[in-house]
Amino acid sequence: MNARRRSGPEKPAGITFPEHIGITPLPFDLPDEIKPFFGKTGKWWGSWRSNQSKGGFDTILAIKRVLSSEEAEVLYSAPDYPQWYITGGTWETTARFLKRGSTGIILSMPFEPLAATMECWFEGKTFKGAVLRRFMRTDILWKPLV
Repeated sequence: MNARRRSGPEKPAGITFPEHIGITPLPFDLPDEIKPFFGKTGKWWGSWRSNQSKGGFDTILAIKRVLSSEEAEVLYSAPDYPQWYITGGTWETTARFLKRGSTGIILSMPFEPLAATMECWFEGKTFKGAVLRRFMRTDILWKPLV
């Protein structure tokens, strides 16, 4: 069963997202640098933006299960967004935790809607993400989804 989320102060707009996705609590022995990616609930939302085009679209990212300090199972949903040639849907994939220079640990995963790779990281307590394509960069600020 899917739930249609409504726009509001803490809700994304226009996304159909599974109500029950089976989020597994974090393992006790997980390194401290990985724990923030799970947040309080394992669920995040934000709006993708690009300087190369007008508008943007909301999306949801769920860290379903952290498998190790190197991998996590994630699920994300996006609505149809014709301006960027995106057909919406929900995708499940394996993401990798990678060490990236001064950025520290990033979460890297395929981003099906744009046929690209999404990377997410923390700058202090701010959870950010980006998708880089040949002629376009999209950025997001993730917020906890409650």
